[in-house]
Amino acid sequence: MAAAPAEEACKHRCILCNLTHEVESGRVHGRKFTCTPCASADRLLRRGLGSKDELQNLSVEEQHSFFQKLAVEKANAKDSRIDWKTVRACLVTSLTTRQMTENATAVDTQFLPLDVWLKQGWPEQTVRNCPKEWNEQYGCDTYQVPVKSMTWKQTYQAVEERILRQEKEATAKRMARPRGPKEAEPEAALDLPAPEAAKKGDASAAAEKKAARAEAAQEKKNQASNQKMQLLAAKAVAPLAQDLQSLTKLRARVPADLPEPIQAVYEDNVGKLQRWSQAAKGLLKDWEEEAAQTGKVALTAPPFDMADVKCLHKTVVEVQANLRQHLPVPKAKAAGKRKAAEAGAEATDTAAAEGAEANPPARRVRSKGGNK
Repeated sequence: MAAAPAEEACKHRCILCNLTHEVESGRVHGRKFTCTPCASADRLLRRGLGSKDELQNLSVEEQHSFFQKLAVEKANAKDSRIDWKTVRACLVTSLTTRQMTENATAVDTQFLPLDVWLKQGWPEQTVRNCPKEWNEQYGCDTYQVPVKSMTWKQTYQAVEERILRQEKEATAKRMARPRGPKEAEPEAALDLPAPEAAKKGDASAAAEKKAARAEAAQEKKNQASNQKMQLLAAKAVAPLAQDLQSLTKLRARVPADLPEPIQAVYEDNVGKLQRWSQAAKGLLKDWEEEAAQTGKVALTAPPFDMADVKCLHKTVVEVQANLRQHLPVPKAKAAGKRKAAEAGAEATDTAAAEGAEANPPARRVRSKGGNK
């Protein structure tokens, strides 16, 4: 009976996995004991990510579970050795589980009509079992179906990307730090690609630099071109819109039965104004994207320049002049012109009559001649 307590006294509890081990299975630091598998995993974690900040996001029980899973993986491994790839995968899974647990109550809740939920594939009975309320705006009952805002796949990918980013940063810092030949450590445990030959590495680096320079030059060229096209669109959008508005308003006042040549020219100019105006507005909208402003993407050139816009404006003015000739004459204005013409004619006749009375024709006087 006394042997069991003595045997228990010879075992120590690991501060990382919370399991008991023989003294020979680890190291004691003061009052803390760390088993060999956990110590190896802890070193890989610090070396791979540069710190244990990600692990500290887990609770104490979750950290114990993390190291216990690694112990199981080590026992099942063929060479009984834990590599960085295994540690990283286990860490990503633990962090994903933690985040999904925290976000378990984060759901999107909105009230929508029954038809909307049915079109999205929800069973009718499931929707009817959810809370509902009467919507005055829709004039019908709306149902609130809770939908989880994040999936396991999305969370796992986000955590994995964060871990990989930290891994790259830690690797870059470690490679930048000078090391002696004795201090160099094997990189196999980190699951990193094997180094290539020096010549291949130099050629690859030179090719990457050349590609980077070409890409930077193209982005700079795109940035200048995009800015030039944005200025062109900003200058052209207002006159194009004004010409289109004035031309269509004037056409609405003209009778529908226009001569065919005038109608054809009108339609051609209106179509061109609409196309150019839409192109200018679309270009200004695309310019608002950061990729266009930085030159990451090249904008599509508009189908005009300012000279074309000015030429089109002159054509629009000529079309408007032709349209005004076919405007209907207002009735009041026509009657006024007719009365003015009649009054003018009457005044002319009166003046002629008065002139005739004031100046009668001269009488002819015949004189008698005699001899002296």
